[in-house]
Amino acid sequence: MIFRSKWGVALGALALMIAVASPASVTAQESILDDESRSDAERERDAGSKPLEVYAFWGIESGMTVVDLMPGGGYNTYILSEVVGDAGKVYAGPNRNDNLANRLEANPLSNVEIIGGAGELEAESIDVMITVRNVHDLGDRAELIDILLQWREARLRGHQPLQC
Repeated sequence: MIFRSKWGVALGALALMIAVASPASVTAQESILDDESRSDAERERDAGSKPLEVYAFWGIESGMTVVDLMPGGGYNTYILSEVVGDAGKVYAGPNRNDNLANRLEANPLSNVEIIGGAGELEAESIDVMITVRNVHDLGDRAELIDILLQWREARLRGHQPLQC
């Protein structure tokens, strides 16, 4: 295979890493996606988003503390809750609307907490932070950089923030 640009090489390497980073545990976790509290629209989204494969690639596993930054309706929050399990924790926030709060009221998750910002957490208390499909919602790129730096500098345990 011949790559004609740096982007071609990068995309080829990324595809290979994703293929290699899909452990057998992802197959074992597929039942997470069958949770009855998830909507049909979320189940349809799974095919393209491949959440379990993405989380495995990022190294998210049972017992971790994860922040779902700007969680929207909670698509990732609910799946992450199952992935990190009872020994883990998912902080979701800041919540830009009441969709996740309403969903958690109807289908509570004991290891999920909605938060308003990084200041609500202890220093170095987060293993991984994700934000998925959100960058386009922040019109001011300086605001985005400020938000990510605030979380990274104040709370992460030596890991880099992740974004998809």
